[in-house]
This record gives sequence, structure tokens and C-alpha cells, in this order.
Amino acid sequence: MSTDGQRTCIAAVRRIIFAGVILLAVWLILLLFRRMIPASTIDVIMANMGNGSVPTLSHNTATWDWSKSLLENTKVSTLIGPYIGNTLRAIVLIALLSLLIAIVLLLLGGLISAVTKKPAWLVKVRGVLRLILVSGGASIPVFVISAFIAIYILQHDPPPQHPVSFFLTAFYCALLPAWLLLQSGYRLISNRGENTTLSQSAQQVSIKLLIRALKLTGLIIVTTIMAGWFLAQPGLGSRLISYLNRRDFPVIFGIVWVLVIIVVLAKLAAELMEIVYNHFTGQTAVITPADAKPAVKKGIPKGWLIFSLGLCTVVILVAVFGPLFAPDPKLIHLLSRLQPPSAKFLLGTDELGRDIFSRLVAGIRTDILMGLGIAAAVSILAAGWAMLAAQCRKINNRWGDTLEDIVMLPGDIICAFPWLVLLLLLMDMSTSFSPRLIAFAAGLLLLPRTAGMILEIRRSAPEGIIGRQNMLRAIPVVFIFVTAGVVLYVSALGWLGFGAPPGTIELGNLAAAGNAYLQTEPWLAIAPSIVLIGILWLWVMTGEALLERLGFRSGSLWSKTME
Repeated sequence: MSTDGQRTCIAAVRRIIFAGVILLAVWLILLLFRRMIPASTIDVIMANMGNGSVPTLSHNTATWDWSKSLLENTKVSTLIGPYIGNTLRAIVLIALLSLLIAIVLLLLGGLISAVTKKPAWLVKVRGVLRLILVSGGASIPVFVISAFIAIYILQHDPPPQHPVSFFLTAFYCALLPAWLLLQSGYRLISNRGENTTLSQSAQQVSIKLLIRALKLTGLIIVTTIMAGWFLAQPGLGSRLISYLNRRDFPVIFGIVWVLVIIVVLAKLAAELMEIVYNHFTGQTAVITPADAKPAVKKGIPKGWLIFSLGLCTVVILVAVFGPLFAPDPKLIHLLSRLQPPSAKFLLGTDELGRDIFSRLVAGIRTDILMGLGIAAAVSILAAGWAMLAAQCRKINNRWGDTLEDIVMLPGDIICAFPWLVLLLLLMDMSTSFSPRLIAFAAGLLLLPRTAGMILEIRRSAPEGIIGRQNMLRAIPVVFIFVTAGVVLYVSALGWLGFGAPPGTIELGNLAAAGNAYLQTEPWLAIAPSIVLIGILWLWVMTGEALLERLGFRSGSLWSKTME
């Protein structure tokens, strides 16, 4: 066997071994979490038990029967087993629909590119429009859209168990992964080798998008959780939220364990496909072929990047100086309850007569300042982590690859949890959702994902940019994406009721509070939802524009925050 063949076999065996190590580590983490449930949380569980029909729980969780539900006295396997099949079918259907939608959009984009090659100004306009559309689709938070779609589906469509309703829900869940695949696919096409034929390019893009789709299994699970909750679809997602609200930890841990197994096996399949494909095509990385040309820097005009950075600066200024020009967001006007937008109240008032505009400014302040603070700390730590992994990889043999994998192993363990699942689990173990706990949880989840971003940027650098210079160029891009990731995580927790404590104004819980009035006073839900979508859209678009202007070839950085 050749040296390359040996390295391929070693890489495949290594990934299989590491997948086993990750599953073992996750199991040990869940065992540790069992011991870390606070006594105050156990008291809340006992209060939820009601009239004492269930025996009093011991504060020593080691004495619990973890094979049975705390509240229903039924085997955990019996409670979740029937829903595993529905969840697996949903994941497969969503992945296939995502691939189909992404391929159709890529073909459409290729057709538009073919007929708009000239003049130069039209090429630049096309690049900007592509950036706006793709970044917008890839950054819209799935939980915001789910509430609006839920109102329509539940009012106009068949029951949730009906096949038509199941397919419509799967199609809705496939939209976000499809846009993320579109991001990757566009960059793969634009970076194809000079001598690559159309058929070769189609084959490369198809295989690599399939690999990306498998790596997005964690995100697909998150979308099924949202859909299961808001659209009443049967599956582990709806069961997880239900038992989280009741804090039935044996069932929660059982569902989390099943979801982690699904994610690890899907990522293992993706990595093995990647290793085999790279071996037979002679590639050294999954991002581009060896003869790839540098990314075209002029695809996005410099002026558009400056404009986007300027808008991000405006958002930061609103977050910092907002309280100086907005009225008190907690001031109650009972005689002005549920007022529509007017000259006095620009965006209307809520059920207590509080000014929606002021509350949105306060929500932007909470999310953006938390995002900037966490992004600064995470970017620095992740850069050091990635630099250590990169140094290990410089050893030009199989041990260099192995050392890099070992260095990144703690991150792989954390990323085995779908991001929303681990966030909800961490928050549910506490009785007080303090901003510090939220910041710690968001930073913990984003740290390994950020290190992965930096390593991918390093591997996709333009020609002539190497080493530390490459790392330094990556930090601004990563900082922008991580800030948007924090806003996404924090608002998702607020939307589901696990976020900032009462009295803290945050965009996610503002939008969630307005959902109850969506049909009668829609401005309560629409205004914070639009602001949240706009912020994420702007920051993701700016990060993508900066990435392209710097010449990096990677097209999957933003998706790493949601893998």
C-alpha cells in the first residue's frame, strides 16, 4: 500500500476511534450533569409533582432511578422510543430537501451569472444582490419564522400527523440548511480549478454539499425541535421542550443522548466520505482542489463592505447610546395599553402601555453588548487554541494529523451536542437564568466552533498569505460572526422562555411576548422580529463581504456557529 493509502486508512480509523471517544466523553459529561443538579432545582421538581402521588425526591441524585420518568413513573425508553423513528425520517427528509433546494438555487444562480458576465458594473451589482439574498436566507433565525408559519399551518392545513402537514413542516425546516449549503456551494463553484470541466465541477459540488449536509445534522435537529414545538409535530423535538418545561431530567437526558448519537454518527459518515473522496481525487483539503485559483476579491465592491461596516457601527452606537434618546423602556402607561404605532409611540405600546421603540432599543443594547463582550473573549481564546492545533499539524506525517485531532477533541465533544440542546440543558439545570450564566453558556458553545472557523480560514487562505499573518486576518471576520452567533443563541433562549431573567429586556423574549397578540396587535411580535432578523442579516452579510474581500475561499464559516 502506498504512503498516501496508509495515511488515508489511518485517518479513517482515527476518526472512527475518535467518534467512540466522543460518545464516551459525552456519556461521562451527562453523568456529571446528573450530580450537578442544584438542590433548588430539585425542590422545584418536587413542587411540580403536586399532591404527593410520587415519592419525595432525594437531593442526592445518585439515588434516583434514571431509567424512569420522575413525573410519570414510566420507563424512559417507553416514553421516547416511539418518537425516534419520526425524528430520523424528518432528519433524512430535511437533509434531502435542503440539498435539492440548494442545487436548484445554484443552477439558477449559474444561469444568471452566465447571462450577466458583462458589463463590469452589472457583475458588481449581481455580486451585491447575491450577497444580500444568500446572507439573508442563511441568517434568519428559524424560531422567529416558525411562529409565523405555525399560525398559518395550524389554521389552514391538515392535522400535524397528516403526511401533507409533515412534508410542509419538513420543507420549512429545510430552508435554513439550504441557504447555508448555498453559501458553501457558491464559494466552491467560484473557487474551482482553472482546468476543471463542468461535469467535474458538478460532481465535486454535489459530493461536497452532501458532506456539508451531513455535518449540518445538528442544525437540522434544532429546526426539528422548533418545528416540533411550534408546529405540533410528533418527534423528539416536541418531547424535549415539553420535558424541559417540567424538568423531568431522566427523560431529558435520554433524549439528549439519542440526539448526540445521531449527530456523532452523521458527522462520522461525513468525515469518512471526505477522507475517501480526498484520497481518490488527490486533494489535500475539502475546501478547494489543489489547482484552485485565488478567490476573486472584486466580487463584492469595496464601497459595499464599507457601507456594511458603517451600518454595524450604527447598531453598536445605538446599543451604547440608546438610553440617551429613548424613553424609559419600563415606564408603564396603563391608559395607553396596546396602542398602534403613532406619532407619540413610534412602534406602539405593549399590554402594559410600555413604549415598544424604547424596549427595542434596550433589547438591542442587551444583545449587542453581550455579543461584543463574548466575541472579544472567545476570539482571543479560540485564536490561541487554533494556533496550537495548526502548530501540531505542521508535523508533516500521520502524527501531525493525529495531534491536531487530539488538540481539537474537546471542541468536537462540545459540538457533538446540537447547540440549542446543550444551551437548554445548561439553562434548565438552574433556577435562575442570570445574564452571567447565559454568557458563559453561549461562550462555551461558541469557543470550539470559533476555533474551527479560524482553522478553516487558515486552510482557505489566498495565495501568499500564510502563518500568523493568516490568523490575524481571520480574527475580524471571526469576531463579526461570533457576535452574530451570540445574538442568535441569546435570543433563541429568550424566545423559548429559558433566557434572561424577568426585568431584563432582550429581543428574543420581546418577540416571544408579542406572539400572544400576533393576530390582534401584530406590531408587538413583528417589530422585535424584524429588528432581530435585520441585525443578524447585517452582521452575517458584513462577515461574508469581509471574508470575500480578503480573498479567503471558505464558504461555510457562518454555518459553523449552528452545526
